[in-house]
Amino acid sequence: MRITWTRCKSYDSAKDSIGVVYLHEWNGCPFYWGIADTTVFGGNARNVDRERRNPRYGRSYRHWIEGVLRHGGRLYVGRVDDLGTYSLKDVEAHPYY
Repeated sequence: MRITWTRCKSYDSAKDSIGVVYLHEWNGCPFYWGIADTTVFGGNARNVDRERRNPRYGRSYRHWIEGVLRHGGRLYVGRVDDLGTYSLKDVEAHPYY
């Protein structure tokens, strides 16, 4: 499995991500990671490809994510190539340290 990471410098740059792994980094180390597999990363609930998608981090989280990014935290969104026998839930459950 291979994950291609993109650094997001704002909430808006991540909010439309779907089918991804995301990573919050603090002081150069992984802090938290999760998945937005059947959800969109942020924004409001909306239709994507004719399916209703709820946000993982709704608009009420925007201030928190922007604050973390402005004070040294980093946010990455990763696309997983060729999961093979794994699912995004398997990736999320794997320890990152």
